[in-house]
Amino acid sequence: MSDANLDLSPSSERFRKRMERMKKHPKEYAAERKERVGDQVEKVREYQERNRDLSDILLFVEEHEEELKDMLGADLENVTGSMQNYDAKQWGEMKQLFGAGQFDLVVEASPQNEPRVSVRIDLPEGNVQEKIPLTPSKQKEILASVQAKKDDV
Repeated sequence: MSDANLDLSPSSERFRKRMERMKKHPKEYAAERKERVGDQVEKVREYQERNRDLSDILLFVEEHEEELKDMLGADLENVTGSMQNYDAKQWGEMKQLFGAGQFDLVVEASPQNEPRVSVRIDLPEGNVQEKIPLTPSKQKEILASVQAKKDDV
């Protein structure tokens, strides 16, 4: 009878199976557990490490938001490297809001599990937010300042 069907078996049988597992030698139990669990523990550790790194970056961005906004300057096209996806009116509004400092920096995980820093601008036409990723060079600058801050601590 497999472990999946233990819920269907009487409680005395489930108790017996549990007792058999407890009586096993620790190495045997570890091998059986590894077979059942697999490499999920390693995946969870990697996931936790990635989340810890992202939270450090997010915390740094939140703490130093004004400094980072000054570092980015007022030229949206230079910072993001993208203009081709927007019409002239929308791009003009976004440039104006960016120049006025009415934007947020957002940190997310890319599909390659690397941190990606984006600019989020609230557009005036309704409840619309545009997220534009920073250029790789600007992202590296921000990540380098996070690493330098981490090394100081």
